[in-house]
Order: sequence, then structure tokens, then C-alpha cells
Amino acid sequence: MESCEMEESIECQKKSWIALRKSINGLLNKINKSNIQHIIPELFGENLIHGRGLFCRSIMKSQLNSPIFTDVFAALVAVVNTKFPQIGELLCRRMVLQLQKSNNKSQTLATVKFIAHLVNQQESSEDAESESEDEDEQQMKVEDETETNLINLRRTIYLTIMSSADFEEAGLKLLKIKLEPGQEMELCIMLLECCSQERTYLHYYALLGQRLCMINKVHQKNFEKSFVQQYSMIHRLETNKLRNVAKFFAHLLCTHALSWHVLAYLRLTEEDTTSSSRIFIKILFQELSEHLGIHMLNECLSNPSMQETFESIFPKDNPKNTRFAINFFTSIGLGGITENLREYLKNMPRLILQQDRRVSRSGETDGGSDDHQRKRRRRS
Repeated sequence: MESCEMEESIECQKKSWIALRKSINGLLNKINKSNIQHIIPELFGENLIHGRGLFCRSIMKSQLNSPIFTDVFAALVAVVNTKFPQIGELLCRRMVLQLQKSNNKSQTLATVKFIAHLVNQQESSEDAESESEDEDEQQMKVEDETETNLINLRRTIYLTIMSSADFEEAGLKLLKIKLEPGQEMELCIMLLECCSQERTYLHYYALLGQRLCMINKVHQKNFEKSFVQQYSMIHRLETNKLRNVAKFFAHLLCTHALSWHVLAYLRLTEEDTTSSSRIFIKILFQELSEHLGIHMLNECLSNPSMQETFESIFPKDNPKNTRFAINFFTSIGLGGITENLREYLKNMPRLILQQDRRVSRSGETDGGSDDHQRKRRRRS
């Protein structure tokens, strides 16, 4: 009985091993630049610790067969290495052995290329890092004029964002990254860049941005600067990127992670808008309405202390601009937030008449005083 059970156990382990190998091979065979962020979570769902040898063998074979995807495989290994350093170490050892045993020129070139890309991706052992730090301290400091440090920082931020299981884990990891003074802005830039590159909007990035703003006011100010920068170059963005950015900022506004005063930079007149900026404002306010509700949104926009902020979006300088804003929000299904603007436009003739009367009265008063002064001069 024991021998039968043992045979069954061995057979089950063999089947599970074969299934794991097929699953890893299948994921690596279909990976590319556009779907790597979706493949990585699936890969982490596999038993990589148990199948680390399978993973290394499969990725080395895939890289030899498709050297043009070397940068993709290296990026994948870098992400895996953040979670399982032992896998990265095993792969490096096997790559060196493969290079030593290789007698084929094309295989040698492919292997060297893979090793070079792995070096470019850094995520090296702690011992190697400590040794390099000791050597750096002994050597003369050299000013970095090639922005290598900035590129490495952005790569670290990108890998941290993409390899985290959820926004809370990503937030904790990002806060542990050592930033030089003035580099805090890079967190905002990379987070927006990752968000805009997605084919469909992912709530993950907005939640991460909200977490950063709530933890440190510096990030809130940087996101406000990013809002202004993004809006100033909105005409350069593709529609999909534009949509993702607008939804990202709408979430920060709804959660009060971003001050509503940034809306003062939006100008809604026929002369001051382009097709891109109108799309941005449309998506932004539709998202605000969806999250807050039209009633709550109307209350926020009607806040007396915020009227100066919103006067560029709801212009009252002349009837033409007022009608344009009313027609714009009505056309996107948000005519409910223009009630105050409609009332103002309705009463505008009466307000203009009252203003003209005040001007004429002041003119008569000034004229009367001038006549009185002329008469006094004549008498004298």
C-alpha cells in the first residue's frame, strides 16, 4: 500500500511539474512590450520558487530564439528579481556558464546581449552594491552630466510601481526610495507617465497618487504643478493618454488629495480652447459628476469662497463667453451645473443697464462739479 501511495505521489508531482513548465513557457512565449504589465501578475501567480530552474531555462531559451525581445526579457527578470533575488542570481550563474560553454557565434552574441541588458537593469546583489559603494567613496567624485542617475531613478520608480501587488505596497516602497532634494517631482512624473501609457484607465494609479498626497504635502504640491504642466501640453497627447490623465486628476480632486484651486488654470472660451483641451475638460467634469453626483458637484462649484477660481471656467465677462460655457456643459450632459450661469445671463441686460445708469450719474455729478468750479473761476 505504501509503495502504491508513493507511486501516486510521484506521478502527481510529475504532472504538476509538467503543468508548471507549460504554464511558464506559455507566458514567456507571448510576452512583449505592450502586455508585459499584464503578464507579470500572472507569472507571480505561479510557483516560481519551486520552478525557478524551469523559469531560468525557459527564459534563456526564449531569448536565444528571439534576441529582439532581449530588453523585454531583461525587464521581466528585473521585476522578478525584486521579489525573488535567488532567481536572478541563478539566472546570472547559468548565463555565465552558457557563455563559457558556447561555441556558436550567434549564441554567444545573444548571451552577451542578454547579460548586458541585465546589467543595465541593475536590481545586483547587496554584497556587490556594498563593494561598489566602498569603491565609490575611495574614488574622486565625478559630476554626472549624462543624467544617468536620473534615468536609473526613473527606472527604479517604474519597476517599483509595476511590480507591486497593490497601491498600498507600492506607496510604502516608493517612500523608501532615497531621493535627492528636488527629485520628489520624479515620482509624480513617472506615476502620470505609467497611467497615461495604459490602454484603459486603471484606478490603481489614482489610488497610489492619493496615498502619496495624503502622506506628504510635498507630493500634493508637485501634482498641482503636474496638472498645470499637463494642461499646457495637452494638445500633444493622444486621446487615450489624455483620457487617462483627466480621470487621474479627477480622482485626486474628488478625494481632496488635490486642491480645487488648480481649476483656475482651465479657460473655457471659444478663443482659449482647442479640441484637446475641450476633451480634457469634458472628461474631467464628467468624472467629477460621476464620483460626486451632480448635486454635490454643483454645491462645490457654487461655493462663494471659490468663485474667483471658477470664473475662468464659468466666464461672466461677456455674453458670448457665457453662452459658450453654457452650451459646452449642456452638450456633454452637465447642463445642471450651469444654473447660476444661466441666471446671470438672463439678468445680464438688467445688470448692464444698471451699470450704465451708475456711469451716467457719476458723469453728471462730475460735470456738475466742473461747471461749479468754472463759475467760481469767472467770479474771481
